[in-house]
Amino acid sequence: MDQPPRRTRAQITLDVVRTRQLTPGLVRVTLGGEQFSDFPDRPETDKYTKLYFPVDGSGLEPPYDLAALRESVPFDQLPVKRTYTIRRVDQSARELDIDFVTHGDSGVAGPWAANAQPGDRLTLSAPGGGFSPDPDVDPLLLVGDESAIPAIWSAREALVPGIAVTTLVETRG
Repeated sequence: MDQPPRRTRAQITLDVVRTRQLTPGLVRVTLGGEQFSDFPDRPETDKYTKLYFPVDGSGLEPPYDLAALRESVPFDQLPVKRTYTIRRVDQSARELDIDFVTHGDSGVAGPWAANAQPGDRLTLSAPGGGFSPDPDVDPLLLVGDESAIPAIWSAREALVPGIAVTTLVETRG
């Protein structure tokens, strides 16, 4: 059975406002800027976005039409796409936070986040999402690794007071 092509989500380019080291292996990047108005927030606690990291020296500028670029740019020059959970959206401050697990110099997103400075730019897709805790479920069990911390804590914050919740998070140390 043929799958219909996935709908391409709009891309938004935001500026790094600040970064904060949360733990030795977790950094929060706060993004904002002129295009924040184009960011369509979602109610789910697991809202996620695709982040686009252009290859250094590629000269590519957002928005990235990956289908067109695949026809005209060598594969190793295409922007690298990674999926991340949005930790927090603050409409009044016009900012959003994304928490990155860092592993030293390996990977794409972690090293970018570890070195991000105010004024750096990051392109992301409009968010998706699919989970919000059911207010009628009690008790609730939330399980994940370090990369799940943003979704887990967003879900915990959305809970009605009094719900029993157990959280298990696997970490490196």
